[in-house]
Amino acid sequence: MKSKKQRALDRIAAFGPHFRCPICETSLLLEEGRFVCDNDHTFDLAKQGSVYLFNGQPVNGYTKTLFEARRDMIVEKKLYAPVHEWVASWIDRQQVDVLLDAGTGEGSQLTELLSHVSRPVHAVGIDLAKDGIQQASKQSSEAIWFVNDLAHTAFRDDTFDFIFNMLSPANYEEFARILRPGGVVCKIIPGAGYLRQIREALYESTDEHATYDNRQTVERFDASFERIEHHTWSYDVSLTETEWQSLVAMTPLTWENKHPLPYEPVITIELEALIGRAH
Repeated sequence: MKSKKQRALDRIAAFGPHFRCPICETSLLLEEGRFVCDNDHTFDLAKQGSVYLFNGQPVNGYTKTLFEARRDMIVEKKLYAPVHEWVASWIDRQQVDVLLDAGTGEGSQLTELLSHVSRPVHAVGIDLAKDGIQQASKQSSEAIWFVNDLAHTAFRDDTFDFIFNMLSPANYEEFARILRPGGVVCKIIPGAGYLRQIREALYESTDEHATYDNRQTVERFDASFERIEHHTWSYDVSLTETEWQSLVAMTPLTWENKHPLPYEPVITIELEALIGRAH
């Protein structure tokens, strides 16, 4: 049986010559189990198969508790199953071959998305959180995982058919550069009622953070891409007390909160998908 590192090498080789050096931007090729560029910058694979392709310091501070909470809710609880199923159906219908999850975290969103895709795809997940990428490479060998900056990726122009960006920051100029002609960006953003119960527990009704308005996010997307599809979801999910605690731990809404939130047995999920092509 092949090791995770060897399986990752096989996937990278199958992915093809689509990499560029994050230091000098020359071609980056796989040679004898490591990446080497034209100027001899080298990047080795970790034991689990992930690769550090970033000329700088990774983002630290994300805890094992956070990654476990996200995996519990996304992979085990299937919190976003309707979203993953819909996006996977879109990928199948459009015959996507090469997919990037930009801002993949610990890989749970991409892992769940791929579980619903019925066609073979080359899937890549990138994030600046080194611990998250290490967790992703342990969790799944269905994709290749890189510590990489989504604002300055280690990919050549015209690499991806489909860029998935769910509840994560984006860099639309970079996305447009690495999209193939006709390729699309699929951005998943919160709706006004997303995690309403947590907002209500955290903020007074008069606080500006008590409600969420995504209009500026939509406008920024539409300024960068020709929107070809828009889909919304709104549903409630029942939670055990343990699941509530995991949800509270994983959402950035609570990261500065120092006090426990009272248990809520139901949470509202309200999300929107924006799919667009580069202008």
